[in-house]
Amino acid sequence: MLSYSVISIKGELKTEAMAKPQIVVRMPPSLMEKLNSYVEKIGTSKTDVVVSAIATYLGSAESMPLSQRMAELERRMAALEAKEKVETN
Repeated sequence: MLSYSVISIKGELKTEAMAKPQIVVRMPPSLMEKLNSYVEKIGTSKTDVVVSAIATYLGSAESMPLSQRMAELERRMAALEAKEKVETN
């Protein structure tokens, strides 16, 4: 029998008029472990990671949380800097 972890993604409730929808996601424990490790490494929330992944998958990058966009830019910058070092050596 397969085992799954359940996470609840809750929107920030600033006012009732601005409430974001909420979903529950079931995922294999191994994927949950990867998510937990990534969140800890990057310093962001599970919600931001999941929203970013869905936005990317659906081709809706403008919906990505700012923290995820910044993390992606930092990752790209580090890759470019590493490539430049290799080319200059």
